[in-house]
Amino acid sequence: MIELQGLSKTYRSLFGARVVPALDDLTLTLARGEVVGVAGPNGAGKTTLLSLLLGYLSPTGGSLAIEGVSPRGWIERHGAGYLAELVAIPGRWPVDAALRRYATLARVPSGRVTERVDTLLQEFGLADQRAKRVRELSKGNLQRLGLAQALAGDSDFVILDEPTTGSTRSGPSASGTSCTTCVARPG
Repeated sequence: MIELQGLSKTYRSLFGARVVPALDDLTLTLARGEVVGVAGPNGAGKTTLLSLLLGYLSPTGGSLAIEGVSPRGWIERHGAGYLAELVAIPGRWPVDAALRRYATLARVPSGRVTERVDTLLQEFGLADQRAKRVRELSKGNLQRLGLAQALAGDSDFVILDEPTTGSTRSGPSASGTSCTTCVARPG
């Protein structure tokens, strides 16, 4: 369970003269297995919320816990799947080698890495791209690779920031609104 109680985050300028509230008094409870999408215009606090959920930032007010533990502590113990808004995988890496590395980092047992990579390549329509270097992928296939790396492990906690960026489908980003998805996989 993910619990946010009166969660707030304020940014201050270098000398504290300017105060910018990014999140103000957000209360939300997410049960295991629940999928939540967060939509809003640029500057609405979506990235700040993600940074708090991933333990990159600390709140300036309220509280945030994943199964009763701080986000950073929970993720250090259990891991998380994460797709950043901009996929940044080294361009010289072959697609299958990139997924192999991410699966290893996601704690997939060494005896299952090849099977997991093959499954991800099939599921994300990248099997025919496996030997290509990442820099040779189309924008859409790069986004698919990013999604595959986010789901390489068996984490119960997955965050996808702008998961449809680069896809040919129309969606929230086409209307000037961006979307973030937070998934708590069923246990």
